[in-house]
Amino acid sequence: MSIPKKITPCPLIDCAIEFRFKSSIEPGAVFGIVYNAFKNDYPNIKKMPILNLPEQLRSVDPSLIYQPWYRLWNGGFVLATGPRELMLGRAGEYPGWTVFSGKLNHAVNTLEKLGIVDRIERVGIRYINFFDFDIFDRIKLTLAIDNKSITGNETLVRVNIPGEHFMSRLHVTNRASVNIEGVSKTGSVIDIDTHLDVGLDDFFQNSASVIKEGHNEEKKVFFELLKDDFLETLAPEY
Repeated sequence: MSIPKKITPCPLIDCAIEFRFKSSIEPGAVFGIVYNAFKNDYPNIKKMPILNLPEQLRSVDPSLIYQPWYRLWNGGFVLATGPRELMLGRAGEYPGWTVFSGKLNHAVNTLEKLGIVDRIERVGIRYINFFDFDIFDRIKLTLAIDNKSITGNETLVRVNIPGEHFMSRLHVTNRASVNIEGVSKTGSVIDIDTHLDVGLDDFFQNSASVIKEGHNEEKKVFFELLKDDFLETLAPEY
């Protein structure tokens, strides 16, 4: 199918691209190096709650080793960093892939030049979409028991969808509570985390093509999910 470049209104409320890596640099020194490189672009800084935990726990707990220690931000763009992670995110109104990927490519090139990465372990592209209605009526995903649809009830679906290289973790729910620019809303969420954790030894030599493939895979999963008549109501531009 043809993938639109843009739909209106844009349902994106949050997006982030994460790079997990292995480094031989002392964990406590990684932030100082990253901060000095990005402080002019992201002058605001906040410590994350994980720093309240003992260092020994942070360094061995599998659920914590990739968590960011600090958040830097400028406007709606956020750069989160830890000893083994760099993440660029954007909350609120999505500026479009051209703007977002420009900042992303700058962050990747800067990270490479810092020389702190021994190996990229994972590239993750996550987009979260919100709709103020029950999305199950308008997507191609069906759930039924004895041929009777059950999606009119509170429904949560999680499934992994393999692509050619990337894997996408799709999460769809129709009773989610979200906070959008300080306003609490309830509706449906389509959350797609498209990730790659193999074949990344030469990532910096091929970063643009890897990121582009992941972004295209995420869009493919999203748009293939929507019913054709629903997509037409979103004024798709190709």
